[in-house]
Parts: sequence; structure tokens; C-alpha cells
Amino acid sequence: MTLYCCLSALRVIKHQMNLKQLIAWSHSDQPNTLKVLPSPFADSSHHILLQQFDDHIEVIKGLRDDAQDSPFWQGMHQLFGVTLSQQIAAFETCYPWLAQHTPIPLPCWLQTVYNADAQPCGVRTHFLAGQPTQTEPLEQAMVEQLADHLYHWHNLSSTRFGGLQQPQGERQSWPKQLQDFLQTLPDASISQRQLKQQSLQPLAAHPEAFMPEQFGVIMPDLRWDQFLVEAGRLALTDLDAVVFGPVALEWVLLEALLTEQQANWFLKAYPERPPTLAPVRQVYRAVLCQLQVFGEQNAQAWLNFPTWFD
Repeated sequence: MTLYCCLSALRVIKHQMNLKQLIAWSHSDQPNTLKVLPSPFADSSHHILLQQFDDHIEVIKGLRDDAQDSPFWQGMHQLFGVTLSQQIAAFETCYPWLAQHTPIPLPCWLQTVYNADAQPCGVRTHFLAGQPTQTEPLEQAMVEQLADHLYHWHNLSSTRFGGLQQPQGERQSWPKQLQDFLQTLPDASISQRQLKQQSLQPLAAHPEAFMPEQFGVIMPDLRWDQFLVEAGRLALTDLDAVVFGPVALEWVLLEALLTEQQANWFLKAYPERPPTLAPVRQVYRAVLCQLQVFGEQNAQAWLNFPTWFD
């Protein structure tokens, strides 16, 4: 599908972005041109509409009222100093910049939506054709495309962590960010206490292991349901949580995401050796558990994930 990159003027809505207001905001005088998409997963942060025009389709995403109160976005604020509204505000510049540095298609930004309080609450983009990866067999070529994509983003480096436009976090402060965040881990069960202990001990003993010289572009919510596949080609649709952060965090997430066969394909396609994960693995598993990256999962599940990249 051809991408049309004409920019639209910003519009302001007067209230919070619920589904009814999102439909009204689209200014469609032909209701049959709008299609409300069901939420792809329980923790969806947006309402999503498709709007059909004569020669193309656009996607409208409107922030749900409680999206920024989710465990994931509370954690993103604690760790990286970003909110979902701040991320949306940066889309106009970040979408095209990120698209320049990946071989896979990304949405083309068209418009940012602001509410009456001048807070970003939605985005309009062009439609990317494809099927959810969960409905397609994950072939070797898809995993290789993921490896190529992540390699490009990992090499977009910064000496600070945080939002893409103005990362604020100094590398020396990252261990303290992690420690403060992990203190909030529950410890009601044996596995929760074990995960908390195994994460806090290495932080206290070897904080230097958590001070990379450079931070890369990562997605702390990297999951297959963020991608579409069309004719065997991956496309990434959700850029909400892209930040500068420790690349090792995303490698630990990949161990939970990939099967053993997929991990082997990934390693062969990734042009560099992975970072050393043994000193940081349990800490970053605890972080991902607390962020509920895969939804609510017990601590034991994260303790039991395999170690593919040692």
C-alpha cells in the first residue's frame, strides 16, 4: 500500500479521549467509513479506529482514560522519566527519525491530537497492511528481520537514558533507578521474595555492571503482537514505549520472547555478539516482571525462563 505523507493541521478536542469522542473527532460525515478495531490485548492503551478514504486508509489511536495508570507506564515513568503523553508529543519528530534507521516499515505520522489542557492524547497515521504475527507461523525470515531491525536501533546510541528527544538520565544514576524501582516488587510469595532478593543483591554488589558506556534505542514492551506481517515481511505498528535504555534489557526480554530455535536464528542474523547478560539477567527479569510486559505473570514464570544468550 502506498504511503501518503501529507501532514494535517492539529485539532483540539475539549474532553478526555473516549471512544465516542474519538469517533466525533474524526469528523467523518460518512459513518460507514469508520471501523472500530477490537483491543488486541487486555492492556491496550488506545482506542483504535480505521478511517477509509477513496485512495487510502488511515489509523486513529486515542489514549484511553486510564492508560497512563497501568503498571507498565508507571514503571516507564519511574525508570526512564517518560509518560505516555510525552511519548505521543514526540511522535511528530520521532516517527520519521526511527523510520530512517530500520529496514522494516513503520507507520507514517500524520497528526497529533491534543485535548483542551494541551495534553497529547492521540495520533493519526497511515495504515500498514498485514496480519497479526500471532496468526502467522513465525518463520526464520521473520526472526532474521527482527534481528536486523533491533541491530539498527541498538546502534543509535546516547550517553543518557530516557525519551528519544532529550534523554535526561546519567549512566551513573541507572543502578539507583533500578534499585528504587525494584524496591516496589511484592514479596508475599516465596518466588516473589526470591526474585526480589536475586535482583537487589547484584545491584548492590556490582553497580558498575549496570552502567553501560552507551544506551541504545529499545522497546521495553517488545512483543510479537506489536508487529504485522505482509507477504513474509515484518512491520512494526506500536512505537509508544521506544526509549534510550540499556540494550541488555531488551536481550533479556528476547530470551523470554523467543523459542530456542528462534533464538538460534536471531543470533546468526544479528551482526554482533550480544552483551554479557549473566551479571544483569535476574535484575532485568525482575524489572520486566514488575512492568508486566506479558501481562500479569507470577514471579516464578520469570525465574524459569531459559537463558539462550550465554
